[in-house]
Amino acid sequence: MKSSDCVCEASLHISWVLAKKQKPLSDGEIVKECFLECAESLFSDFRNKTEIKKQILNLSLSHQTVARRVKLLSHNILSQLRNDLKTASGFSLALDKSADISDTEQLIVYVRFDVKDEFKEDLLGVVALQNTTRGEDIYRALKECLVKNDIDLKKLVSVTTDGAPSMVGRKTGLIGHLLADNDFPNFQAYHCIIHQQSLCSKMKDVELDSVMKVVVKIVNYIRSNSLCHRQFKELLSEYDTHYNDLILHADVHWLSRGKVLARVNDLVDELKVFLAQKGKDDLLCHLESPIFLVRLAFLTDITHHLNTLNLQMQGRHQILPSLLNAVDVFVAKLDLFITQVSQSDFMHFPLMLLNKIQMLFKRNIFSRT
Repeated sequence: MKSSDCVCEASLHISWVLAKKQKPLSDGEIVKECFLECAESLFSDFRNKTEIKKQILNLSLSHQTVARRVKLLSHNILSQLRNDLKTASGFSLALDKSADISDTEQLIVYVRFDVKDEFKEDLLGVVALQNTTRGEDIYRALKECLVKNDIDLKKLVSVTTDGAPSMVGRKTGLIGHLLADNDFPNFQAYHCIIHQQSLCSKMKDVELDSVMKVVVKIVNYIRSNSLCHRQFKELLSEYDTHYNDLILHADVHWLSRGKVLARVNDLVDELKVFLAQKGKDDLLCHLESPIFLVRLAFLTDITHHLNTLNLQMQGRHQILPSLLNAVDVFVAKLDLFITQVSQSDFMHFPLMLLNKIQMLFKRNIFSRT
């Protein structure tokens, strides 16, 4: 029985790793095969080599077994979470909804609570919203999730949402329905600070917005056509660049814009060559314009600073005072940036500085010739 328990425990450990790494459940058999392949060389000097190989052979790692193990681990984690919530003095919720690959809206519920003077946070559940996504639908789905997990509703302290009308509406929104429900206490409603930062970073300047639109057009032209995409990757390989491809822009990803701009800014010369070969003069004229390149460099630099702030506010166990402090520091930095740029000091804008140096260098060459 002891040997059988050890084999079962090892199977649970392997299933845990496969689930954490989001690997197919059928990979368990591959892990077992790898064990057997390396056992001969790894344990060649061991006297009990035969017993070790026998234990490996006894491992049950079929995809059905791994599925059962993962389900068992999931139930255990959820049970621990429920027990901790019962002993907590209060809890806070963070809610968001997003559509999956089948276009079904999913309500994501995160919970933060205190246990023995220690704060914990975890995913409480993902609830499908099959039909409409009104405030009433979200309210019903959330309450059903909390009741299902046997959570004391009176311990609710705060709710954080993305600020959408269906979430924060005082009459028909989720917050309005929760406040009208006597099962819930008076709680604080917050707008996600990272979402606020993302909204504030939306470009209002027409000139900078046009730069972003041109960048997206260039990226989409290359990535949307399989032939152009292959040819551009071959061109990058020939030029031996640090990158082997462009990045697609996606608004739903917090850091997408900054990464796309940085990649395009680094590959301006290669993009000029490729667009010239393809005869795309409508896009090439932008990359040959010094004004456009200056704006591209500025937009890349300022987006990098915004992304740095965004990363500071992400992560587990963040508390509100530290988040607000990060925002206050960034606002002070913006005042410093305005003063420096007005004095032609680009210390905190390295790409702008590099662009200015390149322009001065080209002017000197032209003046000499």
